[in-house]
Amino acid sequence: MASADTDSPPVFGDHEEHPLVVQFAAWMTGSQEAGAAARRAAGPVVTDLTMRLAALVRFFMKHRGRHSDIDEALGRYDPTAVLDLDHPLLRGDVRRLYVLQRELQRTCLTSTLLNVPAGPRAAFVLTEILGLPFEQAAQTFTSVEAARTNYQRSLRELEAYLAPMCEHINPRNGCHCSRRLAGALERGFVGWTERSDLTDDSPLESQGHRNVCDLFASLPAPP
Repeated sequence: MASADTDSPPVFGDHEEHPLVVQFAAWMTGSQEAGAAARRAAGPVVTDLTMRLAALVRFFMKHRGRHSDIDEALGRYDPTAVLDLDHPLLRGDVRRLYVLQRELQRTCLTSTLLNVPAGPRAAFVLTEILGLPFEQAAQTFTSVEAARTNYQRSLRELEAYLAPMCEHINPRNGCHCSRRLAGALERGFVGWTERSDLTDDSPLESQGHRNVCDLFASLPAPP
C-alpha cells in the first residue's frame, strides 16, 4: 500500500478540504475538476477526515457514473500501429512520444478504475492509492464487513479485466501502450498533456509481473 499520514488532520475553514479528500474525489471521478464538483455536491466541508470521506463514499455510491468502452476507445480490435515521429503531436521529438505513452497508460488504467462500481472503487482508492489503513477506510462504510466486501470485489474486477490483457500486469500480454497509442490518439482517447510528472527520458516498458495494487499506486494522480 502507498503511505499516508492521517494521524493529525488539520482544522479547516468553511471552504477548505483535507488534501486526501481532494485526491479521493479526483480518483473517484477521473479529474480534479469533476472531483471538485462532486465534493461540492456531497455536502459541506467537515473537519473530521473520516466523516468527510464517509460522506463522499455515500455520495458516490448513490450517484452511479457512466461505463466507458475502453476496448473501443483504444481500438483493441483493430490492427496495431507504431506512432511515427512525424505525427503532429510529436514534432519529431521522441521525448513527446514517451510522455504520450505514459499518458495513455495513466488514462487507460484510470478509465478501468472508473468502470469499477463506486463502492469497490472507493475501497480500493482509499486503501491502495491513498494508503489509508484498512481500519480507517472501513469507517467510511456502513460496517467493516461492507468495506471488506467492497475491497475484495475491487480486486476481482480489476484483475479480471487487466490480468489477461495488460502488459503492465504481465509483459507477455498482448495490449502494449506503444502499439495502441496511434489508435487512442485517432479516437481522442488521449491527447497532449503539459504534465510535469510523466517521464520523457525513456520509452514506457513493462516492469515485469506486477499486481494491480502496485500498478495503481504508482500512477500519477488525475489532472
